[in-house]
Amino acid sequence: MLVLLQGFRATLPENYPTRETQIAQEPEPAPQPADARGWVRRFYAAIPFEPTVFGIFAVLLALVTLRHEMWRDEVQAWLIALNTHSIPQLVHALSYEGHPALWYLLLWIPSHFSPNPAGMQVVNFLIALATAWMIVSAVKLPRAVRVLLIFSYFVFYRYGVTARSYELAVLLLIGAACCLLGERRRPWLAILLLALSIIHMSSRFPWPLCWHSGRFIWQSSADGTRPAECCLTASF
Repeated sequence: MLVLLQGFRATLPENYPTRETQIAQEPEPAPQPADARGWVRRFYAAIPFEPTVFGIFAVLLALVTLRHEMWRDEVQAWLIALNTHSIPQLVHALSYEGHPALWYLLLWIPSHFSPNPAGMQVVNFLIALATAWMIVSAVKLPRAVRVLLIFSYFVFYRYGVTARSYELAVLLLIGAACCLLGERRRPWLAILLLALSIIHMSSRFPWPLCWHSGRFIWQSSADGTRPAECCLTASF
């Protein structure tokens, strides 16, 4: 049989294609283009998300704050803190104001170091940074949600750039929500922060609101209610 096969191959012409020549003549596969999505994913995973987003927020907030011209109601709080020489005098001067004394107490300290109202902007800037960091570091929220929150109109400009007392209330409310949604739930600290935010924003009858909200948070925590319901109460 082997002799017959050798005789048959000897009768074939020299240029007759064989299996070896077909394999040698097959074109090499063209190089595939790099996967753009894979490169983007690797680049996205290599960047530390929280510090990068927080740094961009801090730089943009500082630039916009430097270009912001303060309104009269912003400067009024600074002038009240500047022209009072003691804490009792400050509390007495707030009889005609619509907000309690927490924001004015924060402004009273830097106003006695320098009369420049830029000190008020520095205080509000630091509070805005603390608020943004708590939102960015909330790993239970999707990354897109965290970015949209800190760069929204209210968090970035309305409360972060304009130096009013609202940013302090936002900080206290988000702090209360973090105490309820964190790995280690701290209901007592959440009640304290929620009470401070209500006292800070409500000039009339704040204590009943603090009592009922705090009691609901504590009962929800003790009964095993979902943390989202407690967070909703804190945001209210």
